[in-house]
Amino acid sequence: MTELGQNSGVKIFWTPEEVYEHLKSLPKGQKLEIKIPNIYCTENFMWNELLETGKRQISLPSLEILRNLKSIAEILQVYRDILGKLIIINSGWRTPSEQQKLINMYKRGELSNMPSETSLHLEGLALDVTVKGMPQSVFQSLVNDTLIGEAELTDPTYTHIGLPHYSKGYLKRNNIYSDYIYRNPYIDVSKLSSVESDKIIKRMEPKYWKKVPSTFNSGKSQKLFSGKLSTDIYINPEQSESVNNTNTPVNKNNFTNNHSISGDTATGQSHSGMIIQEFTNSGKNVGTYRDSMNITNDNSENFNTNFTNYDKNIRKIF
Repeated sequence: MTELGQNSGVKIFWTPEEVYEHLKSLPKGQKLEIKIPNIYCTENFMWNELLETGKRQISLPSLEILRNLKSIAEILQVYRDILGKLIIINSGWRTPSEQQKLINMYKRGELSNMPSETSLHLEGLALDVTVKGMPQSVFQSLVNDTLIGEAELTDPTYTHIGLPHYSKGYLKRNNIYSDYIYRNPYIDVSKLSSVESDKIIKRMEPKYWKKVPSTFNSGKSQKLFSGKLSTDIYINPEQSESVNNTNTPVNKNNFTNNHSISGDTATGQSHSGMIIQEFTNSGKNVGTYRDSMNITNDNSENFNTNFTNYDKNIRKIF
C-alpha cells in the first residue's frame, strides 16, 4: 500500500485493492472509513466520496464493488475535465438494506422518485451527482450524447449515471450477456440489436422510469473517453480462469490474435487509429488490448506494429 508522508496536502491515489486491504484491516465494529486524508480514486474524486463514508456506517464492500466504483469514477472524471466544474457526488454505493429503506420511503410517499430493487448503486456501478455552476440540463445533454450506460435526465437537481454493461448480473438477467458488450467502453451501437441497445443505452426520467429519447453517438463517445479509462485494457475473468492465475510470461506466439481496426484500413495504406487485439487461448477469449498507433495493413493482413508495447500492457491483464 502506498505510504503517506507528513504532508497531508499531497494527493495519494489508492487502487481498489489498496482500499479493500485498508478497510479489511480495520478493527471489527469500527466504522469503515479512510481516515487518512487525501486518498483519491481519480484526480478529483476521493474514495470516501464514492463510499459516502462520512454519511453512514457501511459494511465492507467487496473488491468487485470497489473496482466498479473506480470505473464509474473514471467516467465522471472525464466529464469533470470537460466541463471544468465542481461535481458533487450525492449518492454512490448502497447496501441492499439501504436500498430497501429508500424503497420503503417511496412507498410511504416520502420520496418523489421511484428507487429500483435492482439498482446499479448496489454494485457500485452508479452515481447520483450534481454539477455546480451550470444547469443540470447542460451536463445531462453531454451525458445523453456520450454515455454508454443508463442516465436519468429530467430532474433539474441531479443526474444519475450508471454502467449496466459492467454488470454480469444485469446482462444475464436481460439475456444480452456477451464479450462484445461486457465492460466494453467503446460499443458500436450499429452492432447491437435493438433489445441490446435499449438495455445498454438507457435514458429515463426518474419519477416513473419513463423512457427518454437517446442522442447517443458512438463516435462522440469514443472520442471523449478513448485512452482515459482503465477498462481500455480489460479481461473477462469468467472466460480466462485457465490462464488468469498463471505466472507464465505472455508471449505473442502463445495466443491467437483477432484484430479489428477503426477507420479506413484499405490494403497497403497506413492508418493512425485504434487497434483492438483480442487474445484467445484454446478457443477462449482471454483478454482484449486496445491502443492507438500507426498501422500498416498488407495483403496478408499482417500488421507491422511494435509488439513491445503490446507485451508490456498485455501482462497487466493476465
